[in-house]
Amino acid sequence: MKTSDAWLPETIHEAIVSLGEGEPVFLVGGAVRDAILSKPRRDFDFVLKGSVRQKAKKIADRIGGDFYPLDENRQMMRVLWYPVPGEAITLDFSEMQGDSIEDDLLQRDFTINSMAVLTSNPNQLIDPLSGAQDLKDKILRRSKQGNILNDPVRTIRAVRLAVQFDLSIEPDTSSEIHQAANLLVRISAERVRDELFRILGGVKPAAAIRIMIYFGLLKSILPETMILEGVGQSSPHTMDVLEHTLACVDRLESILNVLSHKTNHRYVSNLTNGEILAYLGDVRSMINDHMEERLTADRTRQSLLIFSALFHDIAKPETKITIENGTIHFYRHEIMGSKIAAERLKSLACSNVEITAVDKIIRNHMRPNLLRKSQIHLTNRAIYRFFQSCGEEGVDVCLISMADMLAKRSGPPENDEWIDLLDINKRLLDGWYNHRVDKINPPRLVDGEELMECLSLQPGPIVGEILAAITEGQAAGEISNREDAFNFARNWKKGNSERD
Repeated sequence: MKTSDAWLPETIHEAIVSLGEGEPVFLVGGAVRDAILSKPRRDFDFVLKGSVRQKAKKIADRIGGDFYPLDENRQMMRVLWYPVPGEAITLDFSEMQGDSIEDDLLQRDFTINSMAVLTSNPNQLIDPLSGAQDLKDKILRRSKQGNILNDPVRTIRAVRLAVQFDLSIEPDTSSEIHQAANLLVRISAERVRDELFRILGGVKPAAAIRIMIYFGLLKSILPETMILEGVGQSSPHTMDVLEHTLACVDRLESILNVLSHKTNHRYVSNLTNGEILAYLGDVRSMINDHMEERLTADRTRQSLLIFSALFHDIAKPETKITIENGTIHFYRHEIMGSKIAAERLKSLACSNVEITAVDKIIRNHMRPNLLRKSQIHLTNRAIYRFFQSCGEEGVDVCLISMADMLAKRSGPPENDEWIDLLDINKRLLDGWYNHRVDKINPPRLVDGEELMECLSLQPGPIVGEILAAITEGQAAGEISNREDAFNFARNWKKGNSERD
């Protein structure tokens, strides 16, 4: 049996032991499961009888953590501990349900999460439902009949666990997931959101999304996506919009895996992946840091990018037109799609920061490909304008544009188009990461007051327009000093006056 330090970090174990005799504290759920699998853990759940707030507060004080009541009525408390600055470990404490730890475990979702150890003496695994055996046999089984119907958010969690741990969902559990799918509309938006984005930001999101479709979960959570089925597209597309969307998520997942820290430069599975590394390998570490960034405490940029891929063509059914020669067009679908995505994110209680990020990604997702078609050599002015529109979401736009192209057909991409798009994205990302000061955000050479004095202007929008034009001229390499800036401003004013 594992020793105490295998179940808990030493600092946390000592803090719990320091509480002394009294009501026992049990480590339960996912932390026990992950310890058995020897997986790293950042979330620990504990149950105890009575005095939950008092004991959680004592532990927070002992380890120097932050204490938060999650739900006073249900005696649920949280402690955030920062052993490394900026990286939190979460400790959740709740009141035991029932008269014993066995009673508590019987009320949990799945057998692999229905295990516990006594923190003061972790020499015996408490496993009334044989969760350890199910974990060994790679089976996901409900803890008891009806517990998924009683809490339908467990349907989404079942998909996440099955994909994360490569588990087969046993038949009775599968049947209950099907039955509970339509009940998700009764669950709070926040709980649905949290489980959904754990899938989108986790391992194998493409596979998880297809499983959610099979169970009818996606129809309940993101009903817009199901309208994409059967919507045809012209060549070079070989799939309807739904299959293209799912392929886009799959290709995006593959791109992120290729660019991840774990991929060896010298080994990739196919030529396309090798080309991705060849063109973007120099900025892969920065892309990884970007993907891991959290716009909120619980959701990464990666999860928002996968959501954007799911919704990037969401308005195609509404914007579809067929012209006389039979060619299909979806004019302005990216604009309407960004609005549809924003409404869905609002319904999921996502933050304005997240909604703005997704809006920029979807609204601009075709832009790198349009640059490929319109520019033989990408100019500095084009790089500047791209990031003026996209901001830091320009990184996500580059990635989704590649996935979008790869998802047009089931086979490899048309080579010349693909290489040209890779080159465009390489130059865009190089500008963002390596030349941001001169190509994206050049330092201001003159201010508004100096312009007004030089050109005898009154305060107004024209001053901002001239300043913006000067900045763009700097990024384009046409303005390098104050004298250039003033000369440009005089010519700009003169040119506009003549047009008036």
